[in-house]
Amino acid sequence: MATPLVLYSTITRLADSLGQKYYNGQHYVWCAPHDQADRNALRNPPSSDPLSIYWRFYRDISDGDGHSPYIEANRSGLLVGASVKEKRGVIDRPTRERIATMVTQAPLQDFFPLFLVIPYASVSSFVRAADIAIVARATSDEYIIEQLPRAYFDVLELHG
Repeated sequence: MATPLVLYSTITRLADSLGQKYYNGQHYVWCAPHDQADRNALRNPPSSDPLSIYWRFYRDISDGDGHSPYIEANRSGLLVGASVKEKRGVIDRPTRERIATMVTQAPLQDFFPLFLVIPYASVSSFVRAADIAIVARATSDEYIIEQLPRAYFDVLELHG
C-alpha cells in the first residue's frame, strides 16, 4: 500500500474546542486518505470515510436531529476521552467533571463538523495504522493519531 499524501478526518466544533482548551492543543483523531481515483480500488465504508461522516453530521444538525446516533456517539466518545485524559494526568477530576457537563448539555450546533486536512509527511512519525480488529472493514485504510497538534492540520467548513 502506498503512503498517502494527505489524511482527512472529521471532528466536531466541541471536540476541537476541548482539545484546544483542555488538552494542550492536542487532538485524538481517526483519519483516512481520500478515495482512490481507481474505480476498482477498495474504498472505506461510509462509517470510516471522513467526508461521509462530515456530511452525516452536517445533515443531522441541519435537520435538527436531536436523536442523531452520530452526535450521541460523539458525546460518548468525548466523555470517554475526558476520562482517559484524567487517568493520564492531563486534566484533574474537577476539569473532567466540567467537560462532562459541557458535553452532556451541548446543543446540536456545538457538533457542527470540521473537516481536517492533515499532510501525511508532517505526522508520519506519530500516525499509526488502525488495528485490523477495530477498523470498519478489514480492507479499510484507517489511521489513528493520538496526539495531533493544532499546527499539523488545516480546518475546512464545507456547506451543502
